[in-house]
Amino acid sequence: MRVMLVEPSKVGLKLMARMIEDMGHSVCGFFDGEEALRHMHQDATLDVVMTSFEIPGISGIQLCWEARIIANKGRPIYVIAMSSSNDTTHLVEALDSGADDFIRKPPDGIELEARLRAAERLNQARRELVRWATHDALTSLLNRRAYFNLAEEMIHGGGHLSLLMFDIDHFKSINDTYGHNGGDLILVAIARGLWAHAGRAARVGGEEFAILLPGATESDASETAEQLRRTIEGMSVTLPSGSKSSVTISLGVAQHIPGEDVDDWMKRADDALNAAKDEGHNRVVLASQLAD
Repeated sequence: MRVMLVEPSKVGLKLMARMIEDMGHSVCGFFDGEEALRHMHQDATLDVVMTSFEIPGISGIQLCWEARIIANKGRPIYVIAMSSSNDTTHLVEALDSGADDFIRKPPDGIELEARLRAAERLNQARRELVRWATHDALTSLLNRRAYFNLAEEMIHGGGHLSLLMFDIDHFKSINDTYGHNGGDLILVAIARGLWAHAGRAARVGGEEFAILLPGATESDASETAEQLRRTIEGMSVTLPSGSKSSVTISLGVAQHIPGEDVDDWMKRADDALNAAKDEGHNRVVLASQLAD
């Protein structure tokens, strides 16, 4: 695991860092709370934050709060507060402030190793829960809720941003002909075809998908959509019966307009998608074309 250690004593920091590294973990150490806070927000690889109460800059309690806020956004971080005091008040304060655990300084090596093993187990469980809460079980793409959250984040980030939505053409007849198992295989095959957009592609309905394209104008997104349309059209999926099937998709593209919320943006892309289906399927329609 990657452990961030925050300790005001240079000697204490060095000794604890060596102890943790000897257990097979990597350590980034800080004396100052503000520097540690900046690093905590920037380093997405952190698994554990171990912080003393008594640190310069911001307090260890504030670091506990900040780590908990990050963890609540889907990035599991196990927080261990440390204090040289035997005052039970510190223990209560740490746990109430978002810490998962508390250890007294200087830590016993065997005890610390056991607590870090517990941290690893809990973080793994948290990652699984986050995955189940944010990903579609069949395709492993983002689910509708996670897609909306990501879209909101990207909107607030500013810059060019486009959305591509698509449906599998005549999917009901596919299920009627090949059964739901066959339909599921086609959904999974299409999801695999979206590997280049991993982390930004979502299954937002039964046979409906969406891809967020940060930095893309509508023209850029149109090229991406057309390339995807051709790729899906050229796919061949082997069904449980051994027969092969191919499908086509209809796509709608919309560039985000400053001030527009996610619902309105998605509706414009969905309207373009419906227009693509009305015009005969297996094509790309831009939202700007409908506005004209």
